[in-house]
Amino acid sequence: MGIHKVKLTNPLNGDTVEVTAKFDTGARFSSIDKEVAKSLGFDDDTIKGDAESDEVAGTATTKSANGEEERIFVDMNICHTGDEIVKTQVSITDRSHMEFPVLIGLKDMN
Repeated sequence: MGIHKVKLTNPLNGDTVEVTAKFDTGARFSSIDKEVAKSLGFDDDTIKGDAESDEVAGTATTKSANGEEERIFVDMNICHTGDEIVKTQVSITDRSHMEFPVLIGLKDMN
């Protein structure tokens, strides 16, 4: 748990960003803000939550502070411990009201 810098890479195009992320053992899945998704080169349809977009790896109903909602998931590579890369799927959501643009959930922690 805590706050750490992470490097995110979109495996579809290789675009990479480094951001500060909150590691939260109370969250199962990781999520990224829509602006982070945009900087990683995801298209507008994906960012808006269009489950039919070719970039979407899947959908799931998740519980959050906002209640239950259907979210899309995209493939993502996360580097947060040295050079080790975690290949995973993250949801794209509006985190603009949150302190950190990226939340790393339990399944993506080492």
